[in-house]
Amino acid sequence: MKNIIPYQLELCQALPEIFGSIDYINFKNNLLRIEKIIEEYKLEDTIIEYNLKKRELERKEKKQRKLSFKEKINIKKESIQALYCIIAKNITQDSFRDFSCRLGDSVLFQTFCKINNFGEIKIPGKSILQRFSKMVPDELIKQINNKLMLCVIENKEKINLKEPIILENIYYDTTCVESNIHFPVDWLLLRDIIKSLMKSVILIRGKGLKNRMNTPQQFIKTINQLCIKMTHTRRKVKGKKMRKKIFREMKKLTKKVEKHAKIHFELLKENWEESGFTETKKKQILKRIENVLEKLPQAIYQAQERIIGERYVPSKEKILSIHEENVNIIVRGKASAEVEFGNKLLIAEIKNGLIVDWELYKDGSPSDSKMMPESLDRIYNNYGEKIEIKSVTADRGFVNKTTDKYLERKKIKNHICPKAVNLLEEKLKDEFFCEDQTRRSQTEGRIGIVKNNFLGKPFRNKGFESRNIGVSWNILAHNLWVISRLLQKEVVEEIKIA
Repeated sequence: MKNIIPYQLELCQALPEIFGSIDYINFKNNLLRIEKIIEEYKLEDTIIEYNLKKRELERKEKKQRKLSFKEKINIKKESIQALYCIIAKNITQDSFRDFSCRLGDSVLFQTFCKINNFGEIKIPGKSILQRFSKMVPDELIKQINNKLMLCVIENKEKINLKEPIILENIYYDTTCVESNIHFPVDWLLLRDIIKSLMKSVILIRGKGLKNRMNTPQQFIKTINQLCIKMTHTRRKVKGKKMRKKIFREMKKLTKKVEKHAKIHFELLKENWEESGFTETKKKQILKRIENVLEKLPQAIYQAQERIIGERYVPSKEKILSIHEENVNIIVRGKASAEVEFGNKLLIAEIKNGLIVDWELYKDGSPSDSKMMPESLDRIYNNYGEKIEIKSVTADRGFVNKTTDKYLERKKIKNHICPKAVNLLEEKLKDEFFCEDQTRRSQTEGRIGIVKNNFLGKPFRNKGFESRNIGVSWNILAHNLWVISRLLQKEVVEEIKIA
């Protein structure tokens, strides 16, 4: 049974009338239309139910009293604010800090995020906004998107759409969601390790926990100087010999830094109560040092093999970043980037530009040809068998015998561009194939919109779980923005009268 909590939103101040800027008026109308879509289809209910169940389970595990009515109201209020705040942040592409400032300054965003009440207005800070973004798992955000799509497909009248949204023709493509890391040069990994360890040591020494050593800043300065020397060996005579000599100096310095980091690690572990650090802060610093020290032997081995031994290291064994895990090498062969570092993203869109399915892959770079059957199964599960998919279109990277059999079994027209020239010539005689392949070029543009206008460059979420949730939030915001811009009945009638 649904947990119904009577809750009335606080009375908001009226938005001021703004004239003179057509761009602002259009942006305002789209934002208010998104608000109406969320309210009409009750998208916030999914988050509210999830948060209530989560809190109740936490109370049950700790053998505490049940949630009071007031606590349930606060959870509902927070859940609603979280949804609106994260959607607005992803539309503006601001950082958490910048969006918090924008909320304090903009009456429009205060109204949209349900905080523009009379009297004192409490603006969520950057930390609260970050907590909002991680409030629900990736699967739940996908459920909200599926609910939105089903509601729009089945009941377009609620938001006065002129044309129905039909899930018949699906267009597939893949891209790389790049991680926010520098190019993974072997000796630069050693620089990152030294800087990260010494910055942790600076924090520990700042609280009076010290051991005899040179200043941490001196170690950072030395590694920076060695990195500059390394770059200058590129075009010099006997440059290879010089690189090996400099690397040996780097290795010696790294070992010394490792020793000092371990000593300060133990100092903090044993004497943290005297330091003045909170237990959370202490755990954070210790975890940071521990994570870097774990990767240090592999980073040294990797650089030793490639620089000194001049041997090949398999991609699976490489460390690409000490700060980011689950980063994969994806060979794209593009003019701008032969190789990209991040995670592969599959996107499936329909003619209106709405994204109906997506998947961010954690490990490796799976072949495009293996992704489509899994995606179509998800679409059937999410939207039901009553959704009739008539055709599927993709580039030649998706060509696969298993996929062909799957589409034949499901009686879906196969408009994937074939690799063989003779098969392509036959397909080009079909006008529907040509039409769908022409439309498929717009999917490239859709990927550009998602990556540049929503995810941002660079995409700043750290860790695969955070990136996965971030991608889902941004695609949900993208879909809401696309629906808000679709032509409405009233607008069409006004145009006809004019």
